[in-house]
Amino acid sequence: MIRRFLTSQLFVSTRFVSQYYSKKKILVPSRLGVTPGNQHLQVNLFDDENKQSLGRMSLNEAQKLAKFRELILVLFDESHDPPDVRLMTGKNLAHIRDETRANKKRELSNEKIADFALRLRPHIADKDLLTKLANAKAAYAKGCSIRFSLDFGHSIDEKETEKLVSNINQSKYTILWYY
Repeated sequence: MIRRFLTSQLFVSTRFVSQYYSKKKILVPSRLGVTPGNQHLQVNLFDDENKQSLGRMSLNEAQKLAKFRELILVLFDESHDPPDVRLMTGKNLAHIRDETRANKKRELSNEKIADFALRLRPHIADKDLLTKLANAKAAYAKGCSIRFSLDFGHSIDEKETEKLVSNINQSKYTILWYY
């Protein structure tokens, strides 16, 4: 019953799930909680102040050392066989989190849009047309390919189409038309 419910939910929202999982996952450093289930695990402990390795120890011992020094135990790298854990202050942890978030935003803003679609209708206001053309020019400057699509309603006469083309040609942007 639960499995069928989950699969139907995933089936309905596959578009959103695939968009979420297609992005690169960035490990944001976070506090490491010690529970009875994981306290026996071995970790490599590093000191953030001196940049030294404090050796390999159990997670429980690392937590005791962190409490004694009034620092936070932070998981940094899970890829190594014993995971790498650092002792750091809350201020340093917040600074590193802000840096990783800023880097992620920078990466997402640098991604190119492969195809920029511009939809035009015959009864578009002049300012709206200029705004759309300015956005298209900015996208073209970034290296995107631009696809114009003219949406005509039910039936439109040739005069209105020519009027739209003349409005675009009179604007301050140069556009090559392909028929």
